[in-house]
Amino acid sequence: MLNNIISYIYRIIKSISMMILSLEWESGTLFAGFMRILIILLLTFITSANLCYARNNKHCANIPTDRGPVTGVDLGENDMCEYRGIPYAAPPVGSLRFEKPVPHAEWQQPYLAYEFGPECLQYPMSIFPSRKLVGSEDCLYLNIWQPNDAGAELLPVMLFVHGGGFVSGSGSQEIYRGNRLSEQGRVVVVTFNYRLGAMGFLAHPALRDSKGTSGNYGMYDMAYAVSWVRKNIEYFGGDPHNITLFGESAGAVSIANFIASPSVSAMFRRAIMQSSPMMMIYRTLDEAEKEGSRAAEMLGCGDPATAAMCLRQLPADKIYGIVRSGMTPPSSPNGKNNSSEAFSFQPNIDGKLIPGRALEIINKGGFSSDIGIMLGVNRDETTIFNIGRDLRTYDEFRSSLGPNVEYIRERYGAEVEPSDMLRQYAPGRYKTPKRAYIEMTTDTRFVCPTRAAARLFAENNIKTYLYMFTKAPVETGFAQGLGAFHGCELPFVFGNFRFMGLDFKTRSNRALSRRVIDLWTTFARTGIPRAFEVPDWRPYSAEKDNFLLIGDVIETSEGMNREKCDYLEGLLVGSFGG
Repeated sequence: MLNNIISYIYRIIKSISMMILSLEWESGTLFAGFMRILIILLLTFITSANLCYARNNKHCANIPTDRGPVTGVDLGENDMCEYRGIPYAAPPVGSLRFEKPVPHAEWQQPYLAYEFGPECLQYPMSIFPSRKLVGSEDCLYLNIWQPNDAGAELLPVMLFVHGGGFVSGSGSQEIYRGNRLSEQGRVVVVTFNYRLGAMGFLAHPALRDSKGTSGNYGMYDMAYAVSWVRKNIEYFGGDPHNITLFGESAGAVSIANFIASPSVSAMFRRAIMQSSPMMMIYRTLDEAEKEGSRAAEMLGCGDPATAAMCLRQLPADKIYGIVRSGMTPPSSPNGKNNSSEAFSFQPNIDGKLIPGRALEIINKGGFSSDIGIMLGVNRDETTIFNIGRDLRTYDEFRSSLGPNVEYIRERYGAEVEPSDMLRQYAPGRYKTPKRAYIEMTTDTRFVCPTRAAARLFAENNIKTYLYMFTKAPVETGFAQGLGAFHGCELPFVFGNFRFMGLDFKTRSNRALSRRVIDLWTTFARTGIPRAFEVPDWRPYSAEKDNFLLIGDVIETSEGMNREKCDYLEGLLVGSFGG
């Protein structure tokens, strides 16, 4: 309607201007020259404004939301609308620091969603640690990609939760741009930011809310974003009753916990979990608050009576000065940094939003049985975490067993002996001791917990689709020899092949990406993943132990690391006490 009004005003001004220009002005008068120049400039301005408005607002303007109208960008030849940086909650600053998200103030004029919002405070995502703090506390923004020619049809919604170990990442990273996924799959794609590190997860008794919890602000951000999408996505052509959460790494861990969270699970219909270190969230609220109390004391906020106010008034860079940097939080396959002065704040099991350990709840059937499940891993997950690790001898491999046994005991509550692990991953069976280490850490952190989750879902009569991604996307640069490393499936899911400084848009990669996008989006649409030239992918059966191998050749297979996973699954599931 507004576009019609502008066009009408333009036509009136143009008619008057043409009439004035047609008048016979006395040659050489200064006034005549001035009027002609003024009218030409006015026509140029109005024409440019009309074209700009038409391009950016064909189908992407004045979209209503519960906070106010939003105008995005029409991507033109792609027939897509892109909405960048829509605030989904109030800026968590000042008195709202270390608080659950609250609604953003309403606005009256269209919010111009032309630029991505700032990422949340973090040390930059990198293989190598960085001490350069980037981002902003004002970071709760989301992005939407929508086919603008869908008409009255409501499309499936795919809401992506980014990874980064709860310490880094954002929904606006180039690799997560959703236009290709949205265009090919005919879905509405949403990405978003959530608070990270200290601002997202610092717990402290003085910060407890009315329900007796603290920390987990980043997790509540995620849940709030899902709620915002549920309330508003229909205005963007999305079906609020067909929302699929999909995520990778820490994002996938979060989704696993939301499946087991009654307060969130009712808001989405399907879930895709990519490379989920399933037991990454394991700290109790008490453990998290003890860490937060130590941190507060180190920051000069040790007095319990004033700790909350003190922590909210501290400069952000001072708080992050005691935070562990880079991509190696305690849950990393590289093990732990035991320094008491290096904090890596993580989610905690608060008994409310996160009621318990995800696999334990799934094992007991305490989750929503109405959610469709797809989950999987990459064949060589932990190579990316161990690029600089020098592990050449049998003795060096033996020395690595201790930290990994401790990891299993800490995360799974399971008792395991180093000698048992040595029998399962004897270096003599592998090309090098380092390869044995990669297999061990990939199995214990990713493959076997994921297979265990698939078995538990299947035992609860949930149609569950299990995959293993085997495609090595690139064999040049630093990624040479890393195989199908952690996160390498992301370019194929989004169709964006600029990743970690590499550009690997090869013909075979693009061809595989088209099939992966079809699998992901047909699952979001119908609950059954299908794609051209992909064999029939059957729901997981514990008896068959069946899964889909996704590589240069896509094929079905059985027995995902069966011997080792049977052993490890017996430990971790057995530790739940039935």
